[in-house]
Amino acid sequence: MKLPILPSILTAFILLHASCGTQQNNESKRKSFELVVVDSLTFDHLGPYNLLDYHKDKGLYLFSAKLLEGTYYLVNDAGEVVAENSLADGPNGFGMVLHRAGFVGDEVVLVGTNRVFVYDLQLVRRRDYPFEQEVRFRLIHAVRDYLATYQLDGKEWPLVNISEQILPRYPVDYFDTLNLVHLMDVQTGEVRKGGKLDAQSAFMQGQLSPWNDKPVYFSDRESDLISVVLFGDSVLYQIDPRRSFSTANRISLPRPQPDVWNGIPMADATMENVQAGRRKSVLSGTFFNMMGKGNAFLLAYKTGGNGMLLSEELDNEARRKFQESRKVFYIPVRDGEVQGHPIAWDKPGDLVLGVGENRYIQYATDQAVLHDYEKDYQCFYIFELRERQP
Repeated sequence: MKLPILPSILTAFILLHASCGTQQNNESKRKSFELVVVDSLTFDHLGPYNLLDYHKDKGLYLFSAKLLEGTYYLVNDAGEVVAENSLADGPNGFGMVLHRAGFVGDEVVLVGTNRVFVYDLQLVRRRDYPFEQEVRFRLIHAVRDYLATYQLDGKEWPLVNISEQILPRYPVDYFDTLNLVHLMDVQTGEVRKGGKLDAQSAFMQGQLSPWNDKPVYFSDRESDLISVVLFGDSVLYQIDPRRSFSTANRISLPRPQPDVWNGIPMADATMENVQAGRRKSVLSGTFFNMMGKGNAFLLAYKTGGNGMLLSEELDNEARRKFQESRKVFYIPVRDGEVQGHPIAWDKPGDLVLGVGENRYIQYATDQAVLHDYEKDYQCFYIFELRERQP
């Protein structure tokens, strides 16, 4: 492929997280890493497109067009479209609202409104199964987050739950009873679930941090465990579905500042109070994505914004300045521990998917922001994680 020219959380919580066997690195022993452009994906379509997933074994990307007819594409590493189909309606249609999408073995899975749809690699619909859940945002042919899968009983199972419903009133024991992981057998529709928070989680201290309680996940067919962390937490849980979804490991995570915990007591956790807490939620740091291969991944984190720039009403310019005050970091994790210091990210867009060993693809909704000059084709840069040399 051608490579185009590149012209707080509360102190008490932290102390609690440091106990009870949570895996921690001595920060002084952590390595320094950098992210370096090494390749790109290019293909001759003007788009715009949503990048949904990558099949690491077959070298295939899954894209969707940002149009109501819902055209989906499989694109290989050479930038060639190998399959294309409209999936909005008709015999292959699933609708328009998409929550999560990706490859599961030799098939493509789309998690839609209350159903999971299974397609072959020609994007022809083969099966579908019920799976009811509520989400906070309904996106058209775009995803809430990226698909994790897990190898279990000789089959690859996708993780299908979003776990972000806002309840009219939360039970006081909501986080005690929350099943973090729901896996589906896409051959039968069977769902297995489990995985619990414990006393080390910030969300097990009798409080809810509004809009920061959604989990993010990473695992693939090579992973030993499923990694999960809530947006506002500082402990990453590694769940083992082969052992009744028990917690096999906990990783204490750095949370670069600013990061303000805005919690409400569980006794007061109603839909009204959660909605009212949305504005202040942007003052909290957020773990918003994980991507990688096997037992190594990057954890994406965005700091809270500068509270001095936040007011009841923001015009477009004030909103832009506030968003710019939020900084993005990538935290490398390998074999159950934080491997290196958080890596500051000052480039446009985000790294969104692992596309090989220590390789990650950059994506932005408006692709024009990725480039210094206008291109008449799609181009996405691929970065490699490398240890920084002294």
